[in-house]
Amino acid sequence: MGHAGTVDVIGIPGVEIRAASHRLMPYLEEFTENGRYTTGDIVDQIETGDRQCWLVVNGKGIRAVALTKISAERIKTCWITHLTGEGLREWQAAFNEVEAWARHIGCNRIEAIARPGYARIGKRYGLKQTHVVLTKELV
Repeated sequence: MGHAGTVDVIGIPGVEIRAASHRLMPYLEEFTENGRYTTGDIVDQIETGDRQCWLVVNGKGIRAVALTKISAERIKTCWITHLTGEGLREWQAAFNEVEAWARHIGCNRIEAIARPGYARIGKRYGLKQTHVVLTKELV
């Protein structure tokens, strides 16, 4: 996509996700820890365009992986549903690239499902905490 400081943000087209999935597997496996999705589910969703996959890379390789999903309700929203990586300080400005893409496709809002520690970082990029997600497993 573009350049965010010392890193590049790359959107993986759905048609390329199966070929790239072996390199992404450690990240995709993190996204399945709560059991809602399998890695196969995520790959299928990216392949069909239901979800988008973003890589943040630098000279060291992949630094982060994020997933987004577009909601076409009354207010077109880009949801950042998953994010994991290393060296957050070096690549957090990559958020600006995702925001620019969301604006380009006509989104009027970005919302992120994130761990509590991301609220402080999100604030730097204009996000504000509006809700908290609480979960209980009913097993």
